[in-house]
Amino acid sequence: MNDRIEAAKKFGDCLANQRYGELDDLLADDVVLSVPLMGINNSGKDSVRGALANMPASGGPAIEWSEPVEEGDIVKSVGKGSPIGPMKIMLGFSADNKINKIEVGLGS
Repeated sequence: MNDRIEAAKKFGDCLANQRYGELDDLLADDVVLSVPLMGINNSGKDSVRGALANMPASGGPAIEWSEPVEEGDIVKSVGKGSPIGPMKIMLGFSADNKINKIEVGLGS
């Protein structure tokens, strides 16, 4: 299977099960996280991991995520079940298949 798709699946599993320490193997050192709806814009592995751990995921509605799909250099997954509409996570990758960009927003 595609390394980027596998990385995206593991990323989603780590978030869903709150295993943030396991993200280190997936993230590039210079990873950037952007969540415009929440005013989040972090860079660097430690900062991004901390921001992901502090996002209000637990206790909220269960979002069902689609299988990740590769579109050029991006792997995208769409979530249904959010009270504010469809959500999407787009992951960018470095040449060595580490996640170097995480963008979370509305839409499909």
